[in-house]
Amino acid sequence: MPRARVANLDHHISNSKFGDLKLVDTDAAASGELLFNLFTALKLNITDTMATNMLAGLLTDTGRFRHSNTSPSTLRVAANLVELGAPLSSLTEHLYFTIPAHDIKSTAQILSTLELHADGQISTMFVTNDYVVEDPDNLVDLGRAIEGVEVAVLFSEMKDGLIRVSLRSKSRVNVSAIAESFGGGGHERAAGFRMYGTLRSVQARLLPSLISALGPSAN
Repeated sequence: MPRARVANLDHHISNSKFGDLKLVDTDAAASGELLFNLFTALKLNITDTMATNMLAGLLTDTGRFRHSNTSPSTLRVAANLVELGAPLSSLTEHLYFTIPAHDIKSTAQILSTLELHADGQISTMFVTNDYVVEDPDNLVDLGRAIEGVEVAVLFSEMKDGLIRVSLRSKSRVNVSAIAESFGGGGHERAAGFRMYGTLRSVQARLLPSLISALGPSAN
């Protein structure tokens, strides 16, 4: 049987350019933006379902068009997707404002784990397997929103013994580079990795790298 060909379509800085066919554009805000441009160039029909899925990718990867990766091109693609039938209002409502009650209760518990480090420039929070939250990554943005915080980290327990680490930064720290050093990757301002250990042991391994990235202001 002939070997399957691998197509690599991505927008992350950490992409290693693997595969037989490569379309890697780090200027794109999301893979949905790349797909739209590719389908348009190939003159392929984009259904309203396809448009909805691509717009969902744009919304999540740009933080609802508020992150620095949101470009004029991104907004033009979003407008085209809405014209093609993607329901922006109801999609945003479903993704961000339809939250199960148990998630709200768990959010209160997770927020109680908040710690500040490096004179308030780093925030960390922990998610144990006891906390039932559909998308805990949304919580890391709360840590990032704290005045004076440059880097926010969410450490989440996984069923297989791994700790999932989600990193967000505001303007100075390239968290993708830090995530790559631990075997992960992502965007300059949003990245992550996974590591075996406990919540505390992984936190202890990561904090020196974050403090070093902050430079003299962390001392």
